[in-house]
Amino acid sequence: MRDVLLTIKQNKKIAKNIYRMILKGNVQDCARPGSFVNLKIPNFYLRRPMSVCDVNKNELTLIYKVVGCGTEHMTNLKGKISILTNLGNGFSLKKPKQNNLLVGGGCGIPPLYLLAKKLISLHKNVTAILGFNSKEE
Repeated sequence: MRDVLLTIKQNKKIAKNIYRMILKGNVQDCARPGSFVNLKIPNFYLRRPMSVCDVNKNELTLIYKVVGCGTEHMTNLKGKISILTNLGNGFSLKKPKQNNLLVGGGCGIPPLYLLAKKLISLHKNVTAILGFNSKEE
């Protein structure tokens, strides 16, 4: 676990109550599919756990849903943010199968993106079944 200060490059609404936050900086500890980070939100005591959606070189993408005052406050964040990295066990890619079925719904979908990306890079077949609460999401 490491505490890292990252720059918020983008924090954009992409669907009803759904936002994409792109963070820039040292994100090397976030490359394991299924891992998560904890964000320190100013003026809130508890950090917010967020699943890692994607990692590219020095950028980390998080997809989050506004469900309370903490995530509502996150929609207006700019500048720098402290995150704890390298959390969770993630998905094992030691012996991936040739054919993989990924099933997720709502906020469980973002971590499947990086998993699918890694499996495809290993020349594995990926089929995804995704569910949402509404057409707007």
